[in-house]
Amino acid sequence: MRKFLLLAFAISAAFCANGTLKSCDDGDVSSCDEIFEYALKECENGDLAHCLVVGNFYHNGKSSAGKDEKKADEFYQKSCTNENSQLCSRIGNAYFTGNGAPKDLEKAAQFYDKSCEFGDVQSCLFLGSSYYNGKNLAQNYELALKYLLKSCDLGDFKSCQSAANMYHSAKGTQTDNQKALELHEKACAADLQKSCAFLGNAYFKAKFVEKDLAKAQIYLDKACLGDENASCNALGELYLSANSDENATKAREMFEKSCTSGVAAGCYNLAGIYKNEKNYEKAHKFYSQACENKSANACIALGNMYRTGKGVKIDAKIAASHFKKACEFGSKKACEQVK
Repeated sequence: MRKFLLLAFAISAAFCANGTLKSCDDGDVSSCDEIFEYALKECENGDLAHCLVVGNFYHNGKSSAGKDEKKADEFYQKSCTNENSQLCSRIGNAYFTGNGAPKDLEKAAQFYDKSCEFGDVQSCLFLGSSYYNGKNLAQNYELALKYLLKSCDLGDFKSCQSAANMYHSAKGTQTDNQKALELHEKACAADLQKSCAFLGNAYFKAKFVEKDLAKAQIYLDKACLGDENASCNALGELYLSANSDENATKAREMFEKSCTSGVAAGCYNLAGIYKNEKNYEKAHKFYSQACENKSANACIALGNMYRTGKGVKIDAKIAASHFKKACEFGSKKACEQVK
């Protein structure tokens, strides 16, 4: 019992100093009665932490008051008022774990809900993830979204990302791309680079918003610097679209960075630059890397190099093997060539 009593921060230091708490823990009913009466009086005087202790006594039955789960729950409910998120969360934990209250996930959810309402972000997160995944609580996307949005408002910006994805996929709500973008902007401002990457691609590809290359560059650059390596490739494509020597150099740098990090599209685009410069040796090298990373287009490009003899000896067998790979990676065009 002591662990739960101490968690409440309610028991007078005198009970610890004079050994009353230890005696109660050891099963001395008179010591437990002394603590119980003290806690009950303090609870009645408005000290809610002591109401939690009284509830615990009714749960474990160590005092003369006996075991009474109904009364235990009444005192737990009483302690979880006045916007005390800490006490509500502790009671939720007790019902969730069965340590200090009967294990009851629905009741745990009720107390976590109050704790969340009073501003405890961890309680909001627990409920949001539990309702989303159907773990601990029955899956409910509408409730999951509610608690994730609350978590987002309380400063957990990964919850902003999760809620944004729910608005995109219409889970627990109707599709609302504008709301999703707002949530991604909030997360990106907090340096969550996946959201920056999403926004950069949205403005670059005119997905959900009007095309805005200036905004796309800002978001993609931030994401790339934050090691969202696919964003480096997208930023390279943006630079390449500007059609200037300076931007072409920047594009090459971005493709190199993304390719080095294992992004197939970056290797494919870098190979394309070398192919246009008629540097077929390097084109072959980076097409090969991209093909190994399951880029169907890169495998097709390699197949064509072996089919036409560009930079390599003509070899129909090797060409066919690359077309076959491209087909396996989902290219209908390649599948037609290997029939």
